Amino acid sequence: MDMTPQYKTPDGSAIRIWADAAKNNFLSEKLGRPVYDDVIYLEVIAPGSGGSCPVFEVERTFAKEMQHPEPLRSPQYEQYQGQIDAWKQRIENDASMAGTPLKEWPEISRSMAASLTEARIFTVDALAALPDSRLVVVGPDGRTWREKAQAFLASAQDSSYATSVAAELAEARDQIAAQNEQVKALSEQIEQLMKERTGVAAVLEAATTEEPPVLDIASNEVQAAAAKASKGKADSLQSII
Repeated sequence: MDMTPQYKTPDGSAIRIWADAAKNNFLSEKLGRPVYDDVIYLEVIAPGSGGSCPVFEVERTFAKEMQHPEPLRSPQYEQYQGQIDAWKQRIENDASMAGTPLKEWPEISRSMAASLTEARIFTVDALAALPDSRLVVVGPDGRTWREKAQAFLASAQDSSYATSVAAELAEARDQIAAQNEQVKALSEQIEQLMKERTGVAAVLEAATTEEPPVLDIASNEVQAAAAKASKGKADSLQSII
């Protein structure tokens, strides 16, 4: 990386601008492979600052898989737009570094990665998309390397899809288990309510049922005996008369 300041501001500060690859954590997890965005950094070196100087991420161009074509820019981009535009003009022919850097690809050696970098091929994605007319910059095995890059990206995508499906199935199983627990708890509540309802009904039935009258057997016998005795006296009197 060039550490030499390239530009100056009206207040005498020196400006250093460079591009680097910054990992896109969201896409890397989603696609199952390292994916990087193009990022432009800007360092402001004030006169006599001596120590560390502020470094700003002034622009981020997302990898194409993000489907976000517009770059994300910081307030410092507008502040130093003149210097940034001049820097972009100088490197406008450089290839994009968005995607999976060659150094993150296990298939490729360092020497091969260095050769591709010299040919302005910085990512596996760029190599996979290389047209036939430019395969010569890769070397005699250019077509083979392009096919390897395409296979790597396809495999990573398939792996990401399988991982995504597995995660969705696991989530679905968890939801079904949670629903089963809810159904079980609801069934237990209904059963308990039915028991309580049966008990209340029994109590109400017992409270509203009339008891049968109790016959006073002794009283009836006494009355019968008295009636018999009275009749006997009446018969005796009748015979005397």
